[in-house]
Amino acid sequence: MAVDATQPIPIYFQLKTLLLEEILEGRYGTDGRLPTEHELCERFGISRTPVSRGLPVRAGGSRRALGSLRA
Repeated sequence: MAVDATQPIPIYFQLKTLLLEEILEGRYGTDGRLPTEHELCERFGISRTPVSRGLPVRAGGSRRALGSLRA
């Protein structure tokens, strides 16, 4: 799946859905590190704002920093 700016679904929501799918598929390995914001911007050709908004949120409600370990 790719982020598509022509779709009516907001870019940040597309990215969030994609990242959650990749986490569930185990794409990020046993260390649990997610790509950095910069890496995601380059990978999808989008600006930092939708990347920041699209980050998965933990159950406690705090934003997960990219490049950090997931719980």
